[in-house]
Amino acid sequence: MKNDFLSRSGASLLAACFLLFVFTLFFFPVLFEGSTFFFRDIHHFAYPMKFYLARIWAVGEWPYWYPYLYQGMPFLSLMHPGVFYPPSVLFLLEDFLFAFHAYFLFHHLVLTVSVYVLCRYWDRSIPASLCASLTALLGGYFLSLASVYNQFQSAVWLPLIFLMWQKFMFNGGLKYFCSAVVFLAFQVLGGGPENAIFSVLLIYAHSLYLAKNEERGFRQKTLGVLALGVAALALSALQWIPTYHLLQETGRSGGLSLAASTIWSLEPGALLDLFLPEN
Repeated sequence: MKNDFLSRSGASLLAACFLLFVFTLFFFPVLFEGSTFFFRDIHHFAYPMKFYLARIWAVGEWPYWYPYLYQGMPFLSLMHPGVFYPPSVLFLLEDFLFAFHAYFLFHHLVLTVSVYVLCRYWDRSIPASLCASLTALLGGYFLSLASVYNQFQSAVWLPLIFLMWQKFMFNGGLKYFCSAVVFLAFQVLGGGPENAIFSVLLIYAHSLYLAKNEERGFRQKTLGVLALGVAALALSALQWIPTYHLLQETGRSGGLSLAASTIWSLEPGALLDLFLPEN
């Protein structure tokens, strides 16, 4: 038994080293060559807004107003700057560029590790878990989503939400429930609240799939997911309540036209790009 334990521990350590090696190799230009993240929303919104946040915090103030967008607008009420998002504490560091890199690398690392841990919890083999983890790290979905940084920093918490919720469902325990609440609140505070909605719907569907075909089981699962959502909303209320009131002052308060809502929708003909990409 001792030999089996040592063998499993050695295999797990080797897997962790391999993930760290691939992670380091992939982000080598950022880690060691002075490169930085710059594409799409990172260049237009993430960098200037995070820099503004760091500069305001450096003088011991709160960033109530952002003067560099249009003729100025409330900053705390905007979701995507993530003022109340816990990982934003990195921008209290004096070296902004280091904090900026650490911020993005942290989220990629959370995604990579949490997918691996979730797969191992599902009793998948180490090679299968490594494949899933590397697919999350190197796959097109999250790499393309990373440039829309508020969506990315919200989406990466899904595996941990799923893991904590499943542990709560099978083992009980307030610590697992509270952990799921915290990570779900992170999705709201990170600036992509729709990811929190997707997460709740997914774990609810999965909970019903795992539940026994009994009315009591259905009721318990429904009430549990409802409590999870309410608790996460309460924990993130400091952000979404001001955001809600800000939206009432914008053009979106009356809703968007069909043309505006579907301008970026997938056209049926574009499905051919799955087989013969244009680029």
